[in-house]
Amino acid sequence: MAGRYVEIPADRLVATLATIGTSVEQSGGSWGALHGFGNERVYYLRPPKVATEVRIFTSLSRHADAVRARGTDAVRLVVGARLHSTLAQDSFKPLQGGKRIYRTAPASLEGEARVDRFLDRLRDELREAYRVAVRTPRCPGCQSAGRVGVLISRNSALGSFLGCGNYPLCTYTRNIDATAGDRP
Repeated sequence: MAGRYVEIPADRLVATLATIGTSVEQSGGSWGALHGFGNERVYYLRPPKVATEVRIFTSLSRHADAVRARGTDAVRLVVGARLHSTLAQDSFKPLQGGKRIYRTAPASLEGEARVDRFLDRLRDELREAYRVAVRTPRCPGCQSAGRVGVLISRNSALGSFLGCGNYPLCTYTRNIDATAGDRP
């Protein structure tokens, strides 16, 4: 009987991401491949009119036919903000630790059904990550200054609050308790 690990053909994984990317484009967003991440293929999904994106770290080498053959390897999804940066480098800041989608399927399934099961799980997790990216609030302080920023949950001695991800460039905060109002 086969183990739970599923080897994902590169063409199937990329085709699945392209299908999802096309849906994002039809809603006004964008998607594509990122470069500069060593040998790993990395893709992004950007919702329209927000400062966030989902990055998909595929565990797929640039010139390989299948995802790396390690049972513990996973496709990683990271929701993050594309923040204002004066640097030419990437200004992506993860908003959470990311989610690993382990390349496993029930051993009772065989052949393509195992690949299909993994890709279905990946689609579901990508939908949820995309929803998080869409719902992440933009920073009003950055918007009024012509920058792109998002509000990130933070903690202080006074309690939890939302603060701009561009801190210290932007010091906008908002109490999580909606009755307390905004602080510049």
